[in-house]
Order: sequence, then C-alpha cells, then structure tokens
Amino acid sequence: MTHPMSVTNCNIDMESTGEVEDDGVEDEYQLEDLEVVSADYVLKVRVSNFRNAWESMGPDCERVDEHGLCPRESLAEVVNIVINLLGLQPCEWLHKVLNL
Repeated sequence: MTHPMSVTNCNIDMESTGEVEDDGVEDEYQLEDLEVVSADYVLKVRVSNFRNAWESMGPDCERVDEHGLCPRESLAEVVNIVINLLGLQPCEWLHKVLNL
C-alpha cells in the first residue's frame, strides 16, 4: 500500500503584501509505511515514589489492553519484553525478578 503526501508550493510576496502570489505548483511524495505501537504513546518518566504516583492517578489515566506472549525461558525475559513492548520506564527496581 502506498501513502502519497500531496503538497502545493506557492510563492508569497514577503516584501509588500504577504499574500500568496500564484496558484502554486502541486507535488506528490511517496511516504514509507509506518507502524504505530503502544510504546509510541508512552513517555518514559523516572518516578522516585511509584506508590504515590500510582495512587495519585485517576481513572482517566487507565488503559486496558491484551497482549499475547509466546512461551519464554524465564519470568525475567517476560518482564523485559513487556517493558519494551509498552515503552515503560522501570522504577524502584521493579524490573528485577528475584530468583527464589
């Protein structure tokens, strides 16, 4: 699938009127495919006190979604995949899985 971007280049009289001088010249560019994922909507922010930050967030900040994970070697690997998939910033060592 192609995604064209059409533009019209116009001359503007910057010295006197600031108005567009002509109808312009149309041009078209082909854009590359782009995949937008959940992590594109998440900003990594360092939080010094996760519990306070979590409790201060209202219900408007909640997003529920389902993601399937194939079987993995360890819980630590799953944690790292989820962090990267969602673009999260681990805090308070919550990304470390204890070997008990």
